[in-house]
Amino acid sequence: MGERHHHGIGVDHQGDIYVSEEAGNRVQKLSSLGQPLAQWGTLGSSPGQFNVPYDLALDESGNVYVSEPGPFQPGNDRIQKFSPSGVPLAQWGGPGYGPGQFNNPTGLAVDSGGSVFVVDSGNNRIQELSSNGHFKAQWNAPPGGFQFTSKVALDAHGSMYVSVGAQVWKLIHK
Repeated sequence: MGERHHHGIGVDHQGDIYVSEEAGNRVQKLSSLGQPLAQWGTLGSSPGQFNVPYDLALDESGNVYVSEPGPFQPGNDRIQKFSPSGVPLAQWGGPGYGPGQFNNPTGLAVDSGGSVFVVDSGNNRIQELSSNGHFKAQWNAPPGGFQFTSKVALDAHGSMYVSVGAQVWKLIHK
């Protein structure tokens, strides 16, 4: 069996675990004891398919957001939104440099209001999108830019934390 690369992980209010699996082009849902509950995704660019599912984040309703960078061109360079059981609900983005477009979207976070924060690593910015994918705001990368492995996290006080190599930058977003 080939080596699996898991990049994103999230836990819902019931304790179920969601994992994005790059090599398998899928998302797995596991019980808190690690028992398989569901999985979805195959290689491709249609809704519910992936070409390198990278990070994932969950919103307050348990919906799952998955980033798809394009390190192996052509890539999907998009965000997909799924129900807790894996039903595709929406997708947005696509390759580009404009608001709501991406060049290697990697790290993801969702705040309590449903806003989605995306490390758009190739464009050296973080984009804030609504839960429906509408562009809201952006922040430019710190000196030196973002890396493909950069991740984003939010706290309850309106601060955003972004990893850049061995450093973590704190940004105020509210």
